[in-house]
Amino acid sequence: MQTNDFPTKYNRIIDQKANEDIATARTQCSQLTNDVNRQRYSKPKNGNGTSTGASIGFGVGFFVCVGTCIATLENGFDEASTTGVIVYVVFFLIALMFGAMADASAKSSYEANEERINTRISMENQNLDQQIASIQNEAENKKARYFEWFESTAQKMSANFAESALAKEVIDWMTSGFFRTIDATDRRAHIERICVPFMFNIFREKITCNLGTYDFELKRCAFLKNPLEQTALARAIATAMQLNTVMHYPQDVNGGVISIQIEYKYSEDHVTATITYMAPNGGFKNVTQWV
Repeated sequence: MQTNDFPTKYNRIIDQKANEDIATARTQCSQLTNDVNRQRYSKPKNGNGTSTGASIGFGVGFFVCVGTCIATLENGFDEASTTGVIVYVVFFLIALMFGAMADASAKSSYEANEERINTRISMENQNLDQQIASIQNEAENKKARYFEWFESTAQKMSANFAESALAKEVIDWMTSGFFRTIDATDRRAHIERICVPFMFNIFREKITCNLGTYDFELKRCAFLKNPLEQTALARAIATAMQLNTVMHYPQDVNGGVISIQIEYKYSEDHVTATITYMAPNGGFKNVTQWV
């Protein structure tokens, strides 16, 4: 597993790679689709074969008719001409029939080719959809696995910072400021719930919060090595502040039962922890109606 990226940055890298893979898959699908589309041919004109057959039957049939008449002339002119006409009509009909068959064959061949091409394109598009879904699912799985690993590893590492003298110094500084904010919060009768958030950011070289900045360079502290150490320190500080707050306020000054929530958010270069003190306001009063 990587140890040098916050989940936010890791997710961006994974998403970028997934988008590149999807773009590649789309390009390949487009190329295949274009190759398949090149196998299309022009739609045959309706009646083209029939017209050709009729033309052949009409033109060639005439010469066949004449030839038949000449060949049977010894039987008499009437019989020869009758035979010639019959042969002409039969030849014309046969030519017309073959023309119609050619039309049907051309149409059938065209439709079969269109169906084959459309089926192939549909299959390629389905394959593309499956590829994209697979790429996206794998990306989500990677991000989930990394987040789970990052969180659990940082949690284990936080124990290393819990007893640190430097961490205790920061914890005392932040906790005293948090207590001052809690004590000063508005508890007048129109406030139903007390909610006091305290947010701090852990960078490699400093800690910032609404109280100010704890600069590692100025305080002569070693810089944190990587995002895991930053997150581990954030967890150690937040957990200690939560414990200190619960011990300091068994209940709110107005008698309400307190609760403390902790939330962590990651950017690409720091982790943000928010500790929120909450309690119902014991001095809250409902609105009195005029009548």
